[in-house]
Amino acid sequence: MRVPRRFAQVFPPPSELAWYAAIRILRHWAARLPEGEMVRRSVRLAGSIAVLAGKSPAAFTAMGRGIAQTVFYRTHAMDVLSRLDGPSSRRWEGFRAEAAASPRSIFVSAHLGPFQLQMDLLADLLCPILILYRAYTWPPLAVEMAELRKKTDRFTYVDIRRPREIVKALRNGMSLGILGDVAPSPVPARLAVRWGAPIFVGGLYNLGDPQETPPPGSAPPAPQVPASLTPAVFGFEYHRIDPSDEETTARACALALDRTLRAHRSDWIHS
Repeated sequence: MRVPRRFAQVFPPPSELAWYAAIRILRHWAARLPEGEMVRRSVRLAGSIAVLAGKSPAAFTAMGRGIAQTVFYRTHAMDVLSRLDGPSSRRWEGFRAEAAASPRSIFVSAHLGPFQLQMDLLADLLCPILILYRAYTWPPLAVEMAELRKKTDRFTYVDIRRPREIVKALRNGMSLGILGDVAPSPVPARLAVRWGAPIFVGGLYNLGDPQETPPPGSAPPAPQVPASLTPAVFGFEYHRIDPSDEETTARACALALDRTLRAHRSDWIHS
């Protein structure tokens, strides 16, 4: 039986209610806890949500860590690029040069690591950029997620179920960011072939837990660790695919995304 829309707005799906509460808790923690402690608490919180949802806590570990990092870095306006390791920094510079040489680009990633922070980096680089997503049904959670996504004039979010808006944006010269584990697999290839845009497959991933650095502006630990010695937290990789025909391009895109997810399976929220 179909649930009336008005009823669904008053009584949200349990999963959406859980994530609404979790995000509110994370905002509270972000202003008060060191990064490492916040991430660990978030992973435990995600595990509790998983138990309530009847799922394995391990499946929610990556989600809890990634959302905690997004909230923490957004709260304190921290520079993600400064936390890349050396090889990843060089890969990012290579990606930036290749993307800048194209009028428009299509970046395909997945719910991997701090994927919302990755969208911030893409927005700074490929502005203006269109990012596809699936909308939530419960208005309070939709508002929280819109704030978490940090919608600005640098980039725009469009529900993937609205193809006309996607085509209009590409026609106006916008680049495109797609989470490949949400979008149907032929979508990036079809758009790339139509618009002659290169596809970049990859993304940010976690290298390990951060050290106990406090939130900016709060009292430092004793002894204080110099900023220059702050360990890298994130890695970055990408694979470039130049479009040919739709079938070949779609296959290459799917294989590249699969390689990325296999290499960083524990960082993927659907693992």
